[in-house]
Amino acid sequence: MVDIGGGMGAQHILVVEDDQVIARLIGRGFVRLGYEVRVVTSCAEARAVAGEFRCGVFDIELSDGDGVELALALLAKGSIRAVVFYTGSLDSDARRRAVEVGRVVDKLSPFNDLGCQVIELVSGKPMGKA
Repeated sequence: MVDIGGGMGAQHILVVEDDQVIARLIGRGFVRLGYEVRVVTSCAEARAVAGEFRCGVFDIELSDGDGVELALALLAKGSIRAVVFYTGSLDSDARRRAVEVGRVVDKLSPFNDLGCQVIELVSGKPMGKA
């Protein structure tokens, strides 16, 4: 579990990604946008995190569980308010379930696409792509 960035008044983002390199890159990207980020690499770590987050960024296929089910559990618990799935999953059923819970951004998309989705959910303001 890694906490990075932020400061007074920063919006809190939870990143759940089992690929440590991708997790760090996502975390750093949101820190550059001014967010405080908690990065975890498993469902178990995510369930153990204390606090509330404005948005959770989840991989759908995690090494120790289902990212969609994890997101639903954290939403029900009140740990997160909004969800974006950042995934490379080709499983159409998993993607369909993810769309029912939150927004979905493909890992082949640039970080800007993920950033815009999170900013829209956190701020409530539509973002255009740069």
